Amino acid sequence: LRSVERSAGALDVIVSYLPERVRRARAREAAHDAVRTMRALSEAFGAYPYPEVDLVLTGFGGFGGMEYPTVVFSTPDRPTIAHELAHQWFYGTVGNDQYHEPWLNESFATWAAQLPFGPQVGCSGISWPSDRAALTNDMGYWAAHPTQYGLVYDGGACMLADLAERFGSERFV
Repeated sequence: LRSVERSAGALDVIVSYLPERVRRARAREAAHDAVRTMRALSEAFGAYPYPEVDLVLTGFGGFGGMEYPTVVFSTPDRPTIAHELAHQWFYGTVGNDQYHEPWLNESFATWAAQLPFGPQVGCSGISWPSDRAALTNDMGYWAAHPTQYGLVYDGGACMLADLAERFGSERFV
């Protein structure tokens, strides 16, 4: 196991990886992306309340990542890293009931993940998966309809992007 350490002001960003799965150059890029993300999200939503965040680069095949307070696991691609780090605010410091309202943390994390690299303003629409699919369904529904679960990420992020367009991005943030 190897690590790359960077700082974002007073925040230490530690990126850990297995060299047989992730090249050192990619781990350094991931560290740069993580610092950029943490700075942008701290500026937008308030300072990150902990002195350190850890990013563990993985080789997940079926999904991109998983978040926990102060540590995230992610494939080494920029959008996933930013999404998983955005969870430090959405569900982390802002909080919500992840079982009953998964759209809140997933939609906000999806939309917020774009802030460091050019915010999403406006949305041309999404494909609704079924008549029973509602953005506000709980995890019981999504567990029974896993192929429709992308709606909690993309549907809510689309709505937030439309709100950002109506209010103006700076005002909305």
